[in-house]
Amino acid sequence: MSKAFEITEMIERYLTNRLSEVEKREFEKNLSENTELKESVELQMEVMKGVESLALKQKVSKAYKNYKLTKLLIKAGIISIGVIAAILAVLIFKSVKSESHSSHTNKEELFNTKDIQPEETNALPKQQSKQGTEEQRTFKKSISEAGQSLPTQLFILNAERDTIIQTRAGTVLAIPALCFINENGKPAKGRVQLTFKEAMDAASIMKSGLTSTTDGALLESAGMFFISARQNGKELTVDSLNSIYAEVPTNNKRGDMQLYDGVHTKDGTINWVKPKPLSNYLTPVDIHSLNFYPPAYLDSLDKWGYDERNKKFTDSLYYSFAGLFVRSDELDQETIEGGDAVQYSHTKKNYKLNKNDIHAINPGKIKAIWSDRFQNTLIATREFQERIPFIHKTCNNKILDLYVKNMNKSISAIDQMAAEQLNGELKEVFLDFASRKEGKVNLGNSQMKKLGQFYSMQAKAVSEAAFKTEQAIREEQKRLERMAQKKKVTHDSEDKVREIMNLQQEYSLNLNEACRQLGFVKPVFASAQVYGFPIRSGGWKNIDRLVWEATVNRTTFKYSAGGKKAEIKYLPFSVRFKEYKNYDRVYVYLLADKLNSFMRLKQDNNLFMEQLNELMKYKMVCLGFKGDKLYFSEVENVEPKVHEDIILQEIDEKVLDQKLNTLKNLNQLQEIVKEVDYWKSELQEERRKKKEMNRLEFRKKVMRVIFPCALITLKEESDSKNFKF
Repeated sequence: MSKAFEITEMIERYLTNRLSEVEKREFEKNLSENTELKESVELQMEVMKGVESLALKQKVSKAYKNYKLTKLLIKAGIISIGVIAAILAVLIFKSVKSESHSSHTNKEELFNTKDIQPEETNALPKQQSKQGTEEQRTFKKSISEAGQSLPTQLFILNAERDTIIQTRAGTVLAIPALCFINENGKPAKGRVQLTFKEAMDAASIMKSGLTSTTDGALLESAGMFFISARQNGKELTVDSLNSIYAEVPTNNKRGDMQLYDGVHTKDGTINWVKPKPLSNYLTPVDIHSLNFYPPAYLDSLDKWGYDERNKKFTDSLYYSFAGLFVRSDELDQETIEGGDAVQYSHTKKNYKLNKNDIHAINPGKIKAIWSDRFQNTLIATREFQERIPFIHKTCNNKILDLYVKNMNKSISAIDQMAAEQLNGELKEVFLDFASRKEGKVNLGNSQMKKLGQFYSMQAKAVSEAAFKTEQAIREEQKRLERMAQKKKVTHDSEDKVREIMNLQQEYSLNLNEACRQLGFVKPVFASAQVYGFPIRSGGWKNIDRLVWEATVNRTTFKYSAGGKKAEIKYLPFSVRFKEYKNYDRVYVYLLADKLNSFMRLKQDNNLFMEQLNELMKYKMVCLGFKGDKLYFSEVENVEPKVHEDIILQEIDEKVLDQKLNTLKNLNQLQEIVKEVDYWKSELQEERRKKKEMNRLEFRKKVMRVIFPCALITLKEESDSKNFKF
């Protein structure tokens, strides 16, 4: 992980109070001594402070969950009054001086629903109090005949608490504490009666006698509502600096409509006047509830048998590919010829990139924006999430940059900018997004610029960290491969020496026995070994050569001279194992009483063979390997025959050592122990290679999903295959 990335993460943990006491003391000590670190902390604090100003909308979204509204709101397409493309009939509170989307901050307990008591009424129940009857009469006088037939929804709330209300048609009202003003100009306290009527579809509008005209001109309407608040029978107004926030369900995606006030006419209808442009703000949600992965990424992992719900795993895997986006000029590396390609290779330069960006979205940039720093911004909206799959399909980091670097603009304006850089179907997709005229999140320019700085810094840090991590993995694999190769060379060399020594010892044994049987005298000189024997016939007598050939070929030796005969028998011996296929590897060793080392039997699948010299006694030791487990069998004084269905028993490594230590020949003991250690390391190396090959194959499959436009080649020094896609 790069130093810059570690510092960024540490600052975030410090500001969110997630450091241990020891870490916090160490960090604050560094903070007092390091001017650059102090500036970075101050920068991040300013960004966090800037995005906190939108806490109201964030808490509205969380409050929906308390009312189990999330699914309903998404399905209905609920958007705030500041965003909807609609004409709303607003007959609300005398002297309202601001629109209902005005934000407010510093609310510790924004939405408390304990005191909400909704009641729907078309007519007052008979048992209602006189005060309630008077309120109903006053209400009836306050509106014209138009809309009279709409059901009345009555809510009783505590004016001193933040409250959220959902109406029958799905309208959500976020009512801040002390927002109602009484006739004395002071905030109303205690119980307040909130009356609400709504007509959110054409049928309701027409049946209730409402019209959608302004001075005779026809308007397009996406919904109308009436709202009134009273206390003790007297109408309340709304504090212009602490107003109600409303979100209204609508299927109308247009963002160019206006908010109208309704004025009663003499004929009992309503004329819509004083049009005000809607501020058209988007509503942020918890950014960690969104999905910014490439399309089909999670589905593919699920199909391959991985847990796509494990976000720690899915994040780690996806972000690990950010290393591909470290620029070649930053690494002082050569470029490759032809195409937009990326090459992994175990060369001195490890990675080669062409001078242009890879045609894919950098996972490091996704990690940068998919974080708490971008809470309450345009990035933390369902509207942006809707665009992310198509941004990935553009395979163009510049399209993603447009949304991050222009967060102070409306999202539809950014859609238009994106469409201008695209062609074909994707151009049409972004033009369609732009036509919705969807708005923005109210984030100050200064905060946007600072977030942009974080975005660039974080994306670079993640990419460099991923690059170094993958590079370290590959370097470690190369180191382990070199070690394994060195062990193999040493083992093969020792194997040859052992075989030569065994052959010389057995040849000497055979030659001595042949000479004894023939009655030859074998004098020994300092410079050479000389054999003496009588010559009774003509021709060459090359006894040593014949014995050598018989020993090397492990065939029975027969020879006669001077009326005497010499014979040394080699008899066939073989072994078969029961359930042989259940083991990773099986080895059979013969420990001869006249040799200083072991003999490893030749193998043909499940058949192990050797020719036994009648001059020696043998002990058989069998070893099996399966994963990290050892299996063992031994036979004393083996006979020259076929040993069928030998069963290997699992054995603890310490017990195996104890059994081997019973060998009287210390050289054989050392050699067999060394042999067992080598095969264990060899099996570990095979598992390492298989694991690394599976890892690369898996990454290749993932690349096909997350980088559909890129041509990527994986090339290993140990494998001449090139994987292109």
